Amino acid sequence: MHTRSSLRTGSCVVAVLAFILGAEAPVHSATRHAALPRWDVAAVERARAGAARRLEGQDCQRVLEDFTDRQGHSLKENLGALELSPSDYLQTIRFEDGSTVAVCRQPLVLLAVATGGRVVYVCPGTGGTSRFAQLHDPARADSLLIHEMLHTLGLGEDPPTTSVITRQVEARCRP
Repeated sequence: MHTRSSLRTGSCVVAVLAFILGAEAPVHSATRHAALPRWDVAAVERARAGAARRLEGQDCQRVLEDFTDRQGHSLKENLGALELSPSDYLQTIRFEDGSTVAVCRQPLVLLAVATGGRVVYVCPGTGGTSRFAQLHDPARADSLLIHEMLHTLGLGEDPPTTSVITRQVEARCRP
């Protein structure tokens, strides 16, 4: 399921891991999470702005119709119930430090979220910055935030795999 590659190239990095229902406890813990360092906040906000721009396009919004939650509802339906546009919804997602989140101990995981959760955990990297902030491909970073947004709207994982989800986002949400 996981392939190794350089974070610098942005190729086939297993970038996210979402927990399926029943495995959410490691992500949702009572542990208090530290604030993200400024560098990580800046990386997340750059990607959030890029992802929001992409989500303004009709082609990109179709990714919400490509996947369903475990009950068979399209993610577009789930978003519609919130009466928000995709780009506005993206602004409601919180990003927090994931240094105490178990899945973030896996070296290729950049971001983690529980299916249906509204908090995305940013996994630590080396040198005081997150693995996400160390990405050198802005388009990839944008796509990863859209990928995580899909999980917050109810998309599980395995199936579909992380790479299938990200490839679909990249195909629909081209810069």
